[in-house]
Amino acid sequence: MDFEIKNDVLIKYRGDDKNIIIPDGVTKIGKNAFFWCTSLESVTIPDSVKVIDNKAFIGCDNLRSLEISDNVIRIGYESFYACGSLESIKIPYSVVDIGARAFGFCSNLVSIEVDKYNQCYCSENGVLFSKSKFELISYPAGKKDKSYKIPYGVMDIADGAFDYCKNLKYIIIPDSIMEIGEKAFWCCTNLKIIKLPERLPKIRSMAFYGCVNLKKVPVSEDAFNDKLEIIRKILMKGNV
Repeated sequence: MDFEIKNDVLIKYRGDDKNIIIPDGVTKIGKNAFFWCTSLESVTIPDSVKVIDNKAFIGCDNLRSLEISDNVIRIGYESFYACGSLESIKIPYSVVDIGARAFGFCSNLVSIEVDKYNQCYCSENGVLFSKSKFELISYPAGKKDKSYKIPYGVMDIADGAFDYCKNLKYIIIPDSIMEIGEKAFWCCTNLKIIKLPERLPKIRSMAFYGCVNLKKVPVSEDAFNDKLEIIRKILMKGNV
């Protein structure tokens, strides 16, 4: 059997089919269940599934087509990380929890859409936010835009929110931001300029790690030196 299932949990897929339908009755796709299944191109998730666990589809680089059922309530940490062929994701109305970096390093992902009836999440121009828009959760790495202005009112940039967004060169962060999460701009290798607010209470570790071309941090003249020093520390793996 290609599917290892125990107590309605899909523990491991051991096949090499390009297109699969997960058996009906499975309630949870377990951690690492499809770990680096590079043959996989499409997967249909049945209505019985409620949880897609951490790293469930990590490294499925050829996965192009994905149907998430309307009964899924949780999408785990890094569940679709490094699925480089995915171009779009639709979050159903049922989802109430999305783990950090769930769609990180999806190099061709241009849009994350959310069902309008979802009570916890929403999207704007393909970017994933909390329903209140207080938190920016995920900016698709495959978007072609060279610049992005985070909407005013956003307070938190989630962990890994801009993971491997290699097309971005210029970011404007509004004064409403209170926290930049861990690895928020991880390996945005073409990012050259980031405009920070004058008051920024918290920047978590490795927020700008791998931003090797980051050269300018425009802020007020009085704050410039302090902010530049913060960025330097972060680039050196410092914790602020």
